[in-house]
Amino acid sequence: MCAECPSGRAAVLSARGRGEVKVFIASFHYLVVIYALTGVPGAGKSSVADELERRGHRVVRFESLIGDAVIGREDDSSVVDMDRIRKGSVLEDGTIIVGHLAHELDVDVAIVLRARPEIIEQRLRARGYSEGKAVENAEAEAIDVITIESVDSVSRVYEIDASELSVSEAADLVEEIIVGRGERFTAGRIDFSSYILGGY
Repeated sequence: MCAECPSGRAAVLSARGRGEVKVFIASFHYLVVIYALTGVPGAGKSSVADELERRGHRVVRFESLIGDAVIGREDDSSVVDMDRIRKGSVLEDGTIIVGHLAHELDVDVAIVLRARPEIIEQRLRARGYSEGKAVENAEAEAIDVITIESVDSVSRVYEIDASELSVSEAADLVEEIIVGRGERFTAGRIDFSSYILGGY
């Protein structure tokens, strides 16, 4: 297999010498790309994932991959064995894994859905989260926790500020990234630190 081969097709190299034409055909190499749609709770992942699925994308919810990987509970949340999930997950090219831990799996591209921390806090309170949990997740958004974790483990990371976007508009931007037009969404351009500083 040739690491330099274009994705999805064989590479043919020819060389002329001493009146001969030598042709070398490299092995067929197909690059499988798996995406993570991640972000803190309340960022809008599920709604955007539903829209992407409606448009024909292959979407897998992180929860569906857990199986018997739950190894305990902490603060009313399940603690899972990520290595067990990784070993048990065989995904097709183009699959979008959705969940706030999706970026911790073996993915090639992480798309971090963002929203202003005050929006995260409001949404989580409306869902019945305790005040402490709502604020904790809002603060995690303010200090870029999911983006930092993604950059540490995924080679390509993008961020979408969906604070003022409809579900359809956010899905449009995810699709832009998937088709290779994500330069303007490169991680590191969103700053919600004013929430921590009391400026919201």
